[in-house]
Amino acid sequence: MLVFGGKDVISTEELTEEEKSSVSLTSPLLEKKRSANGEIIVTLFEDCNLTCKFCNQDHKSKVGFDTIRDKYEEVVKTFETLIKMRKKSFTVNIMGGELFQDSIPDQMFEDYEYLASSLHMWGVLRNYPVQIGFVSNLVHFNTARVKRLVDGLRAQGVDAGLCTSYDPHSRFNKANIEVFRKNAEIYKDYISTVNVILTAPNIEKFLSGDVPHFDYLYENFDIFFDYYTPEENHLINDPTDIQLRDMYKHLVHNYPNSNPVSGWISKKKGLMTCQSTITIMPDGNAGRCTILLNNFKKPEAGNSAAMLEEKFVTKMDCISCEYFDRCGLGCYLQQHFNGPNRKMNYCWMKDVHKEIDDVSH
Repeated sequence: MLVFGGKDVISTEELTEEEKSSVSLTSPLLEKKRSANGEIIVTLFEDCNLTCKFCNQDHKSKVGFDTIRDKYEEVVKTFETLIKMRKKSFTVNIMGGELFQDSIPDQMFEDYEYLASSLHMWGVLRNYPVQIGFVSNLVHFNTARVKRLVDGLRAQGVDAGLCTSYDPHSRFNKANIEVFRKNAEIYKDYISTVNVILTAPNIEKFLSGDVPHFDYLYENFDIFFDYYTPEENHLINDPTDIQLRDMYKHLVHNYPNSNPVSGWISKKKGLMTCQSTITIMPDGNAGRCTILLNNFKKPEAGNSAAMLEEKFVTKMDCISCEYFDRCGLGCYLQQHFNGPNRKMNYCWMKDVHKEIDDVSH
C-alpha cells in the first residue's frame, strides 16, 4: 500500500510496525472518500508584490525565476506518482509569489505558456485530462498580457483559467483592494475559483459583515472556503474550533452556495482532497504540502501525512460518525497544530451538519 510521506509517496514498508498497523486500519475505510482527481500545486517562485500576514513565503526570493520550463519534468514525475494512487485526471495550479505582478518580464509569460501547453499535451497523449489554473492575487495593471496568455492556451485546446483569493483582513489595503475588484470584473470570464482562507481574523471579518466586494464575488464565481495552513504567525491566525463552527454556520445561512457548504447541504458524498495533492516548491523539492517542506516546526509536523490523517480520524472517531459520508473531514495538519485552540470536546463539524439538517427540515 502506498501513502504520502513528508517528501514523496512512500510504501507502508517504510513505516514502523506501529504506524503501519494504524494506517492499514484507517486507509481502506477512507478509500471511498478519496478523489479520483489529483492536484499538483506548482510554486514557480516566491517573489510577490503583497505581504499577506498568513503567508509563509519569502516574498523577495528570486529562486525559481530561471527554472520555470524545468518544472515540466518535475510535474510529470508527480503525475506518475499520482497515477500510482489511482488518479484519473489532474488539476495543475501554477502560482508564485505573484505570477502576474507588473514587474515580471514578458519572457516569463512565454515560459508560463510553454509549461502549461506542454503539460496539456502530456495529458492528451496519455488520455489523462489536465486542467491548468494560474493563481493570482489580481493586484496588477497589465491585464492585456494575462488575457493573451489564457486566450492563447485556450486556442490550443488547453483547459486553462485563473484562480484567486479574497481575504478581507490580511491581504489588501484600501488602494489594492480596488485594483482587485476591478480586475475581478475584467477577468470575469477567466476566473474559475475564488478561495478564502479561514484565518481567525478573516472569520471575525465575515461574522461582523465587514467583507467589502464579497457579494460580487459570491454572485459571479465559485467560492471555496479553505483551511489555514499554519506558519510562523499561527498564534494570531489559527482559528479556534468554535470560530470555525460559527463561521460555517454563518455560511450555511448566508452563503449556502459556497464550497464546501453547498456539497454538505446537497448531502453529496464528501471527498477528501488532502491526500490527493502534491506541492512542488521553487527549488524542485516536492511533497505533501508546504508545511512539510519548509522549516516551520517540521519536527512537530512529522514525516508522514498518512500518520496525521490516522491520528485525526481516530481522535475524532470519524468512521462511526453519522455524517461521515458527506463530511470532507477537514485539514489534518491544521488540527495537528491547533491543540491549544480546541475548546470543544467533540468535533465541531457535527454541529455544522446538524445545523444543515435543521435548516433542511
